[in-house]
Amino acid sequence: VFRIFFAFVALNAFFMPSTSAQTLRGTVLDADLGAPVVNTTVSVTLLKTGTETRQTQTDESGQFRFDDLAAGLYRVEFVKT
Repeated sequence: VFRIFFAFVALNAFFMPSTSAQTLRGTVLDADLGAPVVNTTVSVTLLKTGTETRQTQTDESGQFRFDDLAAGLYRVEFVKT
């Protein structure tokens, strides 16, 4: 079983009310080793609509970034294939 640990580096969209675009970024780490998990698909879905989903892949450092997100609550999902 592959377990991952997700650590937020910045979560402006959730903690700083604003009407302007926000950035969500973070790092996906192996829960046991603490090593970066590369090529993990990260998806964010705006809970208000449930339909505005965006995806990206983690880089060689396990990092990901979503720019220009509307302020709101999001579901964040991780899939390692």
